[in-house]
Amino acid sequence: MPATEATLTSRYGAYFARATMARNILAPVAGTLSGHPSELHRRCILVRRLPSCTVPGEVCDMFDMFASIEAIAVSGGLGMAVVVFGVAVADCMSAAVLRTGAGFFEPVPPLHLGPPLVLAAAMDIKVALHPKKPTAAVPGGKDVVSSSSLGDEIRWPPVSISSLSGWLMNGGSGLPRLNLGGRSCNKYDLGNLF
Repeated sequence: MPATEATLTSRYGAYFARATMARNILAPVAGTLSGHPSELHRRCILVRRLPSCTVPGEVCDMFDMFASIEAIAVSGGLGMAVVVFGVAVADCMSAAVLRTGAGFFEPVPPLHLGPPLVLAAAMDIKVALHPKKPTAAVPGGKDVVSSSSLGDEIRWPPVSISSLSGWLMNGGSGLPRLNLGGRSCNKYDLGNLF
């Protein structure tokens, strides 16, 4: 058990520790997910013991056999990921599968139950929204699933923290400039485009 999880578990209990870790990992993507926020935990599993270099596509390959996946958020620093299915975990995984995966993956408790702590740096979280595997048409009318590409993978936040802090401290002048074919503008200043 990683030190962060062990500390949370000893202080608050395993149930509340899982809620806190899942909430932290889902923070960059939680506002874009479907359904009511109070019901989100029913569709999530917390995956543990991942290498720090794990990407959402690798996690998708492990769990897409159970149900369609709406989002995957991976924290390399915590060595954990949260998989958000399109349906409730109880509907797509049997109790036997959940018992077998205990320690590696577990359902997420209600997210509001964990103490309000920030554990994962936003720069550390990689997110894939709707990581569906595209189908390719095949002669004869059957579709085949191609594993070569996954959904959009994004890093959060889209700018570095140092750029953002420079922008805040200098009245917006610290953000990177975009080159638009001879013209440049601050990527948050669309007035210069026209």
